[in-house]
Amino acid sequence: MGPVRTSLVLVLLAASAGCAAPVIHLTWSRPPLLRVTASQSVAVEVVKDGKTVTPNAAIGTAIGITRGQVMNKDMAVEALRAELVGQLQNMGFAVADRSRADVVIRMMPTAWKYQLEPSVKSLTAGRGRLDIAVDVLDLHGTAGQVIFHDEYWASDHAEHLGEPEVMVRASGRVVTRFLEDMRPQRVSAKVEMDDSDPIVAPGLELCRKNQFEAAYLALAQALNKKPDSSAALYDLGVMAEIRGSYDEAEDLLKRATNISPKPIYYTALERVRAARADNTGMQSP
Repeated sequence: MGPVRTSLVLVLLAASAGCAAPVIHLTWSRPPLLRVTASQSVAVEVVKDGKTVTPNAAIGTAIGITRGQVMNKDMAVEALRAELVGQLQNMGFAVADRSRADVVIRMMPTAWKYQLEPSVKSLTAGRGRLDIAVDVLDLHGTAGQVIFHDEYWASDHAEHLGEPEVMVRASGRVVTRFLEDMRPQRVSAKVEMDDSDPIVAPGLELCRKNQFEAAYLALAQALNKKPDSSAALYDLGVMAEIRGSYDEAEDLLKRATNISPKPIYYTALERVRAARADNTGMQSP
């Protein structure tokens, strides 16, 4: 019986003395979605999409002006560049020219929307949203191929300086959201236990008391007595997940879904598979 992994934290959310099944809050570590280390030099590119303004686009701009919008997405290029360079340097990265870089981070603003929200304090108050696309290229191992692609957006609000201030703030927020994917994160999930079979009652009562190892043993005994109990399979699978035994948890949950295709069973199965992949990523060099 293996120990609970140190990367897994669990807190009992619902532990009433009544008949309600307990709900457990699981938290585990997720590795960075993008593996770029401070030992690698990074080049920054922020580009325009290069599209010409069509008559229809011009009409759209005119309509935008009536709502207070006078800027377009391409005007975010310099704000994005400054924010990306500054935040990378604050994280300890060396920002270099492409010719001397290991990795290129390329951002492109894809949409900008701004709406005036006049208030008593300021007639220039407004809110804007900036959308961007991000590509990351490895200049060495994959011969300049894209190793990461995603899209991000962020919104912000300003009282006094209006649209330019909002665009700068939104640029900072959207860059921060991208860079968060370069850091390990904590992932949480609320897990509902299954009390539909009386045979699991002793194990769930131990769950309510935060005695999870004892609950694992009690649920294992319940499953030995009734191997076709989907509730016992599922609840024991969750206990195996808590202990970090992801292979065991997946096997139990798959057996549970074969007997009774409950939505919570499939949710748990997906969560276990994702947690196992994340745990493998955390252990990778």
